[in-house]
Amino acid sequence: MAALVYGGVLARHPDLDICISHGGGALPFLMGRYEGIAKFRDWAPESVREKGFRHEVRKLWFDAHVEGKGARDLLIEAVGRDRLVYGTNFGGWDTPTSTSAFDASLTPNAERLLRLGG
Repeated sequence: MAALVYGGVLARHPDLDICISHGGGALPFLMGRYEGIAKFRDWAPESVREKGFRHEVRKLWFDAHVEGKGARDLLIEAVGRDRLVYGTNFGGWDTPTSTSAFDASLTPNAERLLRLGG
């Protein structure tokens, strides 16, 4: 994700939708560090220096397949609930056996991402 943001991909392609698996991995944990880089490195794109890393990363989509409430809360804080979709590792060792009300609440986001509905 950092390469997409710092590489200026999101600024050059504002209509591009990318969904990152497993809540972006370590992204929520490293968000503060990435924000700091955006402020102090002259090689960061102008859009990132002006609006910040967090603003740019919130153009991405993330599946909410993370472990535990703490990880989910950190993900929501980092990227916003409106950028999450229900995701699963179909057939993988960590495929969920059930879904929750939180998972179901993400349906409108998936509809927006997939351009379904009105």
